[in-house]
Amino acid sequence: MNEKLELKENNYKEIIDIFREAATKASKVINDIYSTNFETELKSDNTPVTKADIESNKIILKILRKQFPSIPIISEEEKYNKNKVYNEFILIDPLDGTKEFINKNGEFTVNIALIQNKIPKLGVVQLPTSGIQYFSDGTESFKINKNKKKKLIIKQTKNFTIACSKSHLDNQILRFLDLIGNKHKILRKGSSLKFCLVAESKASIYIRFGKTMEWDIAAGHSILRTSGGHVKNLNYKSNEIKYGKKNLQNSAFIAHGKIDDLEKIIILAKQV
Repeated sequence: MNEKLELKENNYKEIIDIFREAATKASKVINDIYSTNFETELKSDNTPVTKADIESNKIILKILRKQFPSIPIISEEEKYNKNKVYNEFILIDPLDGTKEFINKNGEFTVNIALIQNKIPKLGVVQLPTSGIQYFSDGTESFKINKNKKKKLIIKQTKNFTIACSKSHLDNQILRFLDLIGNKHKILRKGSSLKFCLVAESKASIYIRFGKTMEWDIAAGHSILRTSGGHVKNLNYKSNEIKYGKKNLQNSAFIAHGKIDDLEKIIILAKQV
């Protein structure tokens, strides 16, 4: 593989293959640690971290830095310059859903995304426990499960279904659910899998009011984007979420596919 592969659209297929390889290799190490009695520590922001987070990060960075030596790479598990803004960079969450990993419910993922001009152009989300992989090649989105490849095209769900976080069901979400009324189903999932539920047309929306970082959502957003969905900002005119902010922190957002009464739902969400 060319070590100086340029991040141009005509190279997207090769680039996403590298991302997918990195996610697969990281998933293997995560699984190895998952089967042991691993220890948990707290980072300076009081979020948990395990050996799996660190080892997954090392593997991904080694692969990506070899292939893209001049491209900035920002990872949850690496220090970064909070005053620097990049137009083109790679975002990594080497183990998204550390709480789910600790609780051993299997709902954690490896996330890698390419950001260009504030848009998540490419992304991969992989579940280490099952080997299921979702990815966007820049124009289309796919799900691979046991060598079966399925193209993801969003369709309207039969029932209005809301994807919610498994570990972060806060008062704002509960208030929103109350405003929506009882004509809905709820799917609670960990990590970036909630974006994938919308991309698969298994959920109508995924809404989040609490704090998230760009590395939490970029890969899932890319998959949703090229399957026909959107991730809209709930704080500023409901525009599509953008990337490359100085603090890398997201506002409240709604990820959605094809749904009726979207504007009504956004209005209700803004009342929370």
